[in-house]
Amino acid sequence: MDIGDIDPQEWAGARRRAEILSKLPERPSGEQIHDAMAALGVGRTTLFRWLKRFRESARTSALAPRRRGPHSGMRPLAAEVLGIVEKHFREFYATRRRPTLTRFWAEVAADCRRQGFPVPSIRRLRRWLDRQDEAELLRRREGKGKSEPVFLATPGSLEATAPLAIVQMDHTKVDVTVVDPITRLPIGRPTLTLAIDVATRMAMGFHLSLDPPSLTAVALCLTHAVMDKTRWLAARGIAAEWPARGIPRVIHVDNGAEFHALAFERACAEHGVDLAYRPPGTPRFGGHIERLIGTMMGAVHLIPGSHFSNIRARGD
Repeated sequence: MDIGDIDPQEWAGARRRAEILSKLPERPSGEQIHDAMAALGVGRTTLFRWLKRFRESARTSALAPRRRGPHSGMRPLAAEVLGIVEKHFREFYATRRRPTLTRFWAEVAADCRRQGFPVPSIRRLRRWLDRQDEAELLRRREGKGKSEPVFLATPGSLEATAPLAIVQMDHTKVDVTVVDPITRLPIGRPTLTLAIDVATRMAMGFHLSLDPPSLTAVALCLTHAVMDKTRWLAARGIAAEWPARGIPRVIHVDNGAEFHALAFERACAEHGVDLAYRPPGTPRFGGHIERLIGTMMGAVHLIPGSHFSNIRARGD
């Protein structure tokens, strides 16, 4: 968009939006969102659409009203051709197969020729794709887990007012394989269970085992989290302090079966600990523990013999 072509009144509106949106922090609070909505006179969805557009482009012109309709100089596709394009988009392009634009065009072109219709150029097809819903396309091609972190607005943050106010726990498979010290045959990948204090961002405790995630792993990780670690460090010859200890007030966990075990729920209630379960399929609600796990796995990848999480990450 040429900023010289923007109507003066629309430009003034875009500048006002940019002024208000530029004052919002990276993760605005609920009150800041409400104030921005009131100041701009828009709903939540529109506010976050503008905010995403503004932050991606860093330009005031991104907040000017967009002209509807086809691109200048671009004729709409004939109804018959459009039907073919939409069919292949729905059944071929917007699928987990994730074909390239060239493959998509080849399928459309072959169908058009077979039915005697004019073949649209790959450039026109790209422009048609540009007008489709990006969030929905990414969801259909790569899944909700890839789409939501990119397009779903997640304002605010998890606030813990003091140490032990909130502790998050989770498991992960470590990207190394344990081998027998004599035969060198692989035994398996260990499972790491971690706990982190949200207020201090300090690791509270861990448990490492070759067994899959279980109630036992949760119990041993929590035992390590609440205990004084002075003797534990000394027994391993570690000359460092690890002051994190104590019973948390709230434990945030995912929906694994071990976290729903009656023994775990009652043990927490016995010691006055509240359990909070994050919604299924939403790792962003466990951001602190997910980041700690990512940091730990990054360190593991520096160990000789680490096989990373997939062959692409390993460089094969």
